[in-house]
Amino acid sequence: MVCGYVRFAAEQRPLFDVLYGADLDKSRFPELQRAWLALDELIGASVRALCPDEATAEALETALEATAHGHAVLLLDAGAVDGDAIGQTAQRAARTALAIIAGRAAL
Repeated sequence: MVCGYVRFAAEQRPLFDVLYGADLDKSRFPELQRAWLALDELIGASVRALCPDEATAEALETALEATAHGHAVLLLDAGAVDGDAIGQTAQRAARTALAIIAGRAAL
């Protein structure tokens, strides 16, 4: 998920900016809201499968989302976004996510 998030941000920058930087009210756009809810449920179900309780699952989901978003924004802020930079950042984000998952009990 974090790899895809980083790649999407870099390869679809205008759409990423609209979705995450324009304070878009998803409730005004039913198709967008449905797509977002479906994705959120998929991610939530995956995270809950890894966690013994809801509080840990929420903390893990937030940490993974922050990791993906943070790596994506740092990449975009760096300016020159080429294939190598995208791939390296996506892999760095994935390694960070795996470390967070491995240490989820500390959340």
